[in-house]
Amino acid sequence: MCLDTVSWETGEPDKKKVVRAWKIFRRRGALHFVHMYATHSPIPFGKWLRAENNDNPFPYYPLGFHAYATRREARANCARSWPLATFIYRVSLRGVRTRGTQDGFRVLVADELKVDRKGRTR
Repeated sequence: MCLDTVSWETGEPDKKKVVRAWKIFRRRGALHFVHMYATHSPIPFGKWLRAENNDNPFPYYPLGFHAYATRREARANCARSWPLATFIYRVSLRGVRTRGTQDGFRVLVADELKVDRKGRTR
């Protein structure tokens, strides 16, 4: 997922503040990210993951985990872009650095992500 617009960005985010958001995953036995720049390793529930900011092909904002601001926006984009074998989970984000839009939907970019055990939807 790449942002079309950047509406807010901070240099050093609040690492302790936790923000709830929604993310699209695919599930083949285990949970996996759907996007091309993501790892193909299974994603654990309830464990904080840290984004790797190695090679940034998008220099106009820092890399990180992307998640939708609302479940409604995640569901709308899921139905349009990934209609098969995808699920939406509520996630917790720490270190939100950037806010923007992707395909008209509000997206947050954060340093850390945790998939909440509760909160699965479709």
